[in-house]
Order: sequence, then structure tokens, then C-alpha cells
Amino acid sequence: MTDPCLCNDGHGSLKVPGFSDVPLDLEIYPQNRFTHGATEWAQWPNLTARELAMLGLMNDLTEEHGWHKNIFDDNLMVDWRMQALSRPLISPKAWDWCLAELQDKALFFEQTGNIVVFNTGAGIVKSDAVAEMIQTELRYAAKLLEADEKAPRQQVVLHLVDPSLFPLVYGRTRVLMDSGRVSLDSTINSFGRGAIVLDIPPGYFRPRKNVRRYPLWSEEVTPRATNSDDERWSARSQWLPCEVDFINNSGTDVRITSYVNNLHPVRSRALYGTIEKLISQSIEPWNQILIKQNRGRTPIRIRTYGVEPDNERPKWATWDNLRKLESDRSNTAFKEAVDEIKEYLALPEKLEGREGDQISPTWETEDGGLSEALYTKWKRLRTWRHPEPGTAFSFDDWKAGRAGKTIIDRKIDDPDFNTCHNFYKVALQDSFRKKGLQVVVKIPSVELTPEDSAYGGTDWHLDGMLNDHIVASALYVFDVKNVTETRLSFRQQTRMEQAEFHYSKHEMERLMEVFAIPGDEEDMDDFVMFDFPPSLQDLGSVVAPQGRLLVWPNVLHHRMEPIQLLDPTVSGHCKFISLHLVDPHYRICSTRNVPPQRHDWWVEEAIEATGAAKHRLPPELIYQIDAETGDWPMGIEEAERVRLEREQEQNTVDEFIMRRGAHRYIF
Repeated sequence: MTDPCLCNDGHGSLKVPGFSDVPLDLEIYPQNRFTHGATEWAQWPNLTARELAMLGLMNDLTEEHGWHKNIFDDNLMVDWRMQALSRPLISPKAWDWCLAELQDKALFFEQTGNIVVFNTGAGIVKSDAVAEMIQTELRYAAKLLEADEKAPRQQVVLHLVDPSLFPLVYGRTRVLMDSGRVSLDSTINSFGRGAIVLDIPPGYFRPRKNVRRYPLWSEEVTPRATNSDDERWSARSQWLPCEVDFINNSGTDVRITSYVNNLHPVRSRALYGTIEKLISQSIEPWNQILIKQNRGRTPIRIRTYGVEPDNERPKWATWDNLRKLESDRSNTAFKEAVDEIKEYLALPEKLEGREGDQISPTWETEDGGLSEALYTKWKRLRTWRHPEPGTAFSFDDWKAGRAGKTIIDRKIDDPDFNTCHNFYKVALQDSFRKKGLQVVVKIPSVELTPEDSAYGGTDWHLDGMLNDHIVASALYVFDVKNVTETRLSFRQQTRMEQAEFHYSKHEMERLMEVFAIPGDEEDMDDFVMFDFPPSLQDLGSVVAPQGRLLVWPNVLHHRMEPIQLLDPTVSGHCKFISLHLVDPHYRICSTRNVPPQRHDWWVEEAIEATGAAKHRLPPELIYQIDAETGDWPMGIEEAERVRLEREQEQNTVDEFIMRRGAHRYIF
């Protein structure tokens, strides 16, 4: 089966998901699109705790001023090495690897102004290379938007531009379904055009032969349709992206050709130009992090399928040897063995509150007592070796993608299993130059006051629901005043299958430690079948100071961490703009196909058309005109209800993905 030809260019019938018999919940074959995070992507296998520590170290060091030059200063690196080795799990081998990788990253940073961090499978780009003029323009535009905001401020977050307000609402929104388009210049003249789109009928989500959905664990392209994933979709609404065209014959310069939802195309026209520059600046970072199928962009640095003890039992203390000594307890050799065992039993141990097996007080006289006492003590002393980078493959091998060798082999012997990495490139500006992009724009402002001095951040989430088809996001912080450091935290779905790993029951706790599995052994024992915890792994957090652009694929769960006022007696804020990239392999209904729905925009235009200002119509008459037209096309109260419904629906989707995700830890 081939993928349907999707089109919303306005030169014929609108052929996008949810229209013209194209199922709303259609998924293009995985090899023909980018990967999303709604139970599709997973890091396989789990990262080791040491690799996570290395990723955190490299992220922190790239926050140092001048890091890209300092990393080549041998004298300074002596100090950096000492500081790094004081961090948990950063060994000399781990430092050597990080140093080599950071030197490579520095060269890339010099060329692009970008640095990719937490890059194993997925990755996050951080860039401070956005022109300061864009910052200035956004700050000025935000003040105008705040002055234009009519709603009273009831919450800490002020939504200056919110795609969840006046979205595409099935059964309510007018859409140009047969032909025609809403251009940026014709936006205000297009009110009332189109037909109201049909409701999604009850039971719409049902198995159908032309609906394809793919589970995260599937490497095949076999179509699958079930009701289990329906919560990832919305049958109520969809964000409306704007259309973005590439200009010139090459490069990443773009032009917005249809209105940004909830951003006035006339009053805020200057801001459109600023957003165009920011989209252009985001394209290369998007190219660096977009993911295809289950193939991440970077191989893991440490590959192993088990745990290794760090201390072996004394070589002389074999079971056979001790049994032989016990056969003649009067022998000098037996007495010497007892003395050595007593010294061994006296070694200090760290139980850390756990109850260890007890050594029998009569072990010297019991049959088999020597070996039993020795084994019990060894188990209580036993430590586990965190695997080291550079053991199974070198840094140069890793850079070349030759990262398939393992420290401990995979338990399943599969000759077709290939873990060597095939690098690939993404170039949105080449692949979609004719077709263009679709981008959803959001501009929030976190406003804190002495009376409301803290913002609790966000919960873990992905951006949008599955019918929004968001595959990557960019966030640019343009105005920060009197608030604590802004951070975004990231985590990822992982895949760790019991059958692949070498371990025994008493090694479970160490396996969890080596592979940074949250919880402890008792937690795992308490779970019943089909109720194991989601296999999620925290990567870390990235700081977002003023002037920084962060870009990530929408396969990573993320959240904004809490912030508060630095000086609790003075107000403060954090303003940023988010750009959400719709998978360009799709086309979805956009503002090109939907005339604006805002009643306040229509009223302004209608009054302007009557010449009210010119003829000095009394305010009472203007108010009467507004009142008699009702809330056509859609009033703010209805739009707020829709936004609340969408937020609740998004929470349901996030709950499904975060707690009932496709993979779980099963051991």
C-alpha cells in the first residue's frame, strides 16, 4: 500500500487527514516520514549510568565561557580534569572520551554556532548565535501584544500568541474544502468563506484497512490498527499551523505566506518578519536532530548487556579446595585457611541499610561451613563495575559508526542483529523547498509579582497531539528580568528487554544501578505482570538564558522547571517564543485553508468598513453593531472553552504516553 498524496495548496479539494475521505488518524509509513514520540520512539538499549554522567558533564562544560577555545588549552585541561574526576562516575577513561568529543564539538561550534548535547539517539541543540536584533524586535513586539491583550490577567502565564485559542474545531470551523486559499495579505478579507467541517462521527476511531498505526517496538512496516492508541489523537480539534515558503534557490531564508493563528496580520506585520528570521535560524538545528524510524542520530558510547563484578572471590577459596581442607580439620593447612577466612570476614562492608545474609557463628565446625561463610561474605562485599567507554570500541570507531561491539554480549544470539550505526543527513531546505513547511507559533510570557512570586513549571509532555503531527520544536528566550535560571529538562522512552541481558535475580539491584533504572529492587518485585513502570530515562536539563535558542525532536519528553523572583519585592518575567514544526512529509489543514475565526478581528474590520472613524459614529451605535452580530465567527468565551477542552485532552494524551507508554521495564 502506498501513502496517500496529501495536498492543501488551495488549487483543488483539500486532501489532508480528516478531509476528503482521508482518515484523521492516518499515519504515513515510518520510512517515509520523521519519527514522533507518541509511543513510537525509544532509545534501545538503555543508556548506562556512566554514559548519562558523561552527557551531563559535556553539557555543563559547554556552559563555560569560551569553552570551545579552552578545550584545546592543555594547562587548563589539567584543572578541568581534576574537577571532572570529582563527579560521580567520571573515571579517567570517561574524561579522556569527553575531552576528545568536546574538541570535536568545539570545531562544529566554530562553524555553526550550535552545540548538540545529550546526543545519544536523540539530541538537543543549544545555540547563542541568534542575532541580538531578533531579541530586540521580539521584546518590542511583546510589549505591543501585552498592550493589546484585553483579557484580565488571572494566571502567571500570559498567552500572547496561543495556538490552542481558535484552533480548527471539527463541526464548528469554516474551512475552504473545495478550492481557494487564505493568503497573508487577504486574511482580513476572507471572513465567512468556506463551509463548516463535519463533526468526527462517534466511533470514528476503529480498525479500518486504510488506517495505519505503528507501535514503538515494530521495526517492520506492517500496518496495525487498534483502539489502544486512540487517546493519542484528538477528535475535537487541531492546531492550525501557518504556511512557510522557502525563498531564493538555496539557503534557509523563508517567508510566512498565511497568517499565524491569533497574530494579527496587519497590526503585527513587523513581528511576522521577525518570526521568519527565527524560523530560518531554526532550520539547520532541526536538520541536526530530526529522527527517521528507530535510527537515532548518534550511537551510544557504551554498549553492554549485563553487569560485571568488581571484586572476585579469593582464588584459593574454591569450593573443592575448601571441602578438601575440611576433610582433616587437624591439618595445618585447614587452620591457615580458617585464619585467612577470618581476616576476610573482618573486612569492612557497606550494607547501606540492607539486610545481608547472616554468617553462621559455628561456620568453623559445620560441614561446608568454610565455603558458605566465605560466599556469604563475598556477596555482602561484592561491588559492580560500571562499564567504561573505549572498552569494546574506540572513540574513532564510535565517530565512524563502528559502535556495534559489546562489553558483555547480547544474550540472544541473532546473526542478523546489527548494531553498527548508519549516519544520515536531513536537509529540510532541499527536500521541501517546493512544498514548504508548516509551523505552529506560540508566544507565552511568565509574569511574576511580589504577590505571585513563583511559577511551578510544566509537567512532562510532548508538543501537540498526534493529529498535529509535531516532529520538532524550537524555543527562543528573548526577555528575562529578575527571575531565577530558566531550565528545560528532558527524558526519553527506552527499550530494555529481559531476554537480551545477562543477569541473575540477586544481580537485579546492580543491573538497575548500572543502567540508571529508577527505583530499587524491591520496587521491581512489587510490580505484577503488565504493571511494570514505564521505561523512561532522565537525560538532564539544559539552561535557557536570554538570547538562547533550544531545539529538540518531539520524541523527547520535556518540561520547564520552576522559576521564581530573584528579588521578591520586584516584579519579573520570562518571555519566549516556541516554534513547532509539523512533519513536512504530511500536509495538514492550516491557516491557508481556514479564514480567521476571531470575532474581535471581524468587528474591527467591519467597523473600519463602515467608516465609523471618518463619520464619527457614536460609540453606542458601534456597540449596537457589535452586539447584534453576536460572536460571529467565534467569540472569545467560546474560544476559551475550546482551549480548556483542548488542554484537558492534551493532558489525557500526555497521561497515556507518560504512564502507559509502549515500553515498560520487565525483569
